[in-house]
Amino acid sequence: MWFAQAFLVNRFPLFGVVPSLLPLAAVAVAVLEGASAGAGFGLAVGVLFDTLEPGSAGWMTLALTLVGLCAGLLAQYVLRQDLLGCLVC
Repeated sequence: MWFAQAFLVNRFPLFGVVPSLLPLAAVAVAVLEGASAGAGFGLAVGVLFDTLEPGSAGWMTLALTLVGLCAGLLAQYVLRQDLLGCLVC
């Protein structure tokens, strides 16, 4: 996902904003695998983003960890763990 973001999505900004695919990956893992796996994957992806993205302030590690944890808890207790639940998150 990071390679797709770094080499494909950066070339096509939407209304002057470059979308980020890494939160989508963290949410997908969290919905399908649970809160702890989502938080762990969010942590790993956040560290990858903060390490490789120039000009990053370091907040994506915490943000993606919390996104993975919250999406996993939401999918575990409120939504179903399927494609529709993943799209809602």
